[in-house]
Amino acid sequence: MDIVKDIVETAGLVNQYLEKVFMKEKKNIPSNGMALKLFEMAYDYTMRGGKRLRPIAMIKLYYFVKKRIDENIIAPALGVEFLQNSSICHDDIMDEDVLRRGKPTVQVMSAEIFLKKILLKKYSDPSFWMGKESLYKIMDDYKNIYRNGISYAILAGNLLFSFAFKTVAESNMDLNKKIYVIQKLLELYIRLNYGQAIDIEQESRYDVTINDYLNMIDAKTGALFYIPMEMAAVLSDLPNSDVFKIKEWARLIFQAFQIRDDILGTFGREEKTGKPIDSDIKEGKRTLLVIHSLKNLDENERKIFLNILGNRLATSEQIDIVRKFMMKTGALKCAEEMSRKLYLKSLEHLEQTNIPSEAKDFFKKFSEYIITRRK
Repeated sequence: MDIVKDIVETAGLVNQYLEKVFMKEKKNIPSNGMALKLFEMAYDYTMRGGKRLRPIAMIKLYYFVKKRIDENIIAPALGVEFLQNSSICHDDIMDEDVLRRGKPTVQVMSAEIFLKKILLKKYSDPSFWMGKESLYKIMDDYKNIYRNGISYAILAGNLLFSFAFKTVAESNMDLNKKIYVIQKLLELYIRLNYGQAIDIEQESRYDVTINDYLNMIDAKTGALFYIPMEMAAVLSDLPNSDVFKIKEWARLIFQAFQIRDDILGTFGREEKTGKPIDSDIKEGKRTLLVIHSLKNLDENERKIFLNILGNRLATSEQIDIVRKFMMKTGALKCAEEMSRKLYLKSLEHLEQTNIPSEAKDFFKKFSEYIITRRK
């Protein structure tokens, strides 16, 4: 089995169904003005790439068990993918990110629209620059650019959130299954928001432990995988014992996934990851790399480290200092070992299930792919 080929092919199927939903929703846009622009930004943001790991895993489990792919798994899988994109759209706002998957975030796209359509025309008029008040007007315009960017990013995230539930509600699923899926999607999003709140709170703390970090990613990243996989297992009519084991596999492998993501977010290559590799440090994220470093640096090194951590104006030279401290303390090695440990533990749960052998084989390779990826 070529796992990369299998993932790419299933991602292509997911993209086809996402495209159908977007084209259907495009007919409901009330005007050709900013409502259309909002839709186009939400569309571009979702369809520009993304790993699609969650819907892929859901669809593959259902297929291996039921020997078919139908709306009973497609609608829930699309719902999860829409919620994933809704959450990261809002996450970009909170983290003040300018890039996602190698392209501008929604707040940047909408700010550019406002700048090009309104301000550049105004600034090209010589009369604008007459008088001292022009500087104050520019400052006011800057606030409007920022406000417009944030506003449309919030709306784009809300739009994608709505598409998640509309897709399930308008599907041909049995009513009881619809209710179940909607309840699980709501549970997922509620837990995700709690996880995000914990993440923000941890950025200002100096006493975050490894357990604190694991609890945070379990709520934030983990819920976006173990709840969807629980859904897929239930919709596949697996016994409760297998549902539990699949859920535990998903919980552990996505903890490993997040640690790997943190490593790539600091030591990866921007052209591969599609996002800045200094943003976690500039935002002061309490990743496993940071937690381990703070615990093992001496007093002077810790002071230097903390002066850079969370500094959004940190230079590339300062970012490199933090990376060197992470290497010196063994933080990178610690993170890699923790990711590997969680990966192996997840396989124990997978092995204990009674799902078809071809399903086990796929998810073993899927798990390995997650912790060895470079983007």
